[in-house]
Amino acid sequence: MTHYDYYDLITALIRNHSNELDSKPIHYLEIGTQEGGSAVAAHKSGCIGLAVLVDTWGDKYGGSARGTPQHVVKALGAEMGNTIILTGDSKTVIPAITHTFDFIFVDGDHSEAGCWVDMQNCLPLLATNGVMLVDDVDHPAHAYLGAAVDRFALENKLSVRYHTLHYGQAELRRM
Repeated sequence: MTHYDYYDLITALIRNHSNELDSKPIHYLEIGTQEGGSAVAAHKSGCIGLAVLVDTWGDKYGGSARGTPQHVVKALGAEMGNTIILTGDSKTVIPAITHTFDFIFVDGDHSEAGCWVDMQNCLPLLATNGVMLVDDVDHPAHAYLGAAVDRFALENKLSVRYHTLHYGQAELRRM
């Protein structure tokens, strides 16, 4: 299992979702961009109409030269034309957004409470037939995330499909 398999999954999920929406350009929101690999994978789908990337760019996870907005701009290259980078804690940045998104990737705060808040804040921004993908739900250091996602899905009447690449992802959709 490599990061590349995981990135290919993101690319494929976005491409498939665009096809489900009659090839509509996908509006993509990402929480926890870090080095930009997931954002690059999203753009690789060829389906992104708008991307909004949110990160604190702090020392805990980003910190290195690769975990900066400048690195992400360089990694995205020409794709920056349809990408907005927002710096700040998702707990305050996301509630200020009023746009809806077809695909939301949650990979920020990996505490149970932090992930829950991110999912809760993103749900009103999720398009009616949108997809929310939550990362690292099988990670040994975050074993509680899978149960939290299941509980969140149940409370919000969402379906859940699990993917097992790179510590697991939970794909949430409205029923």
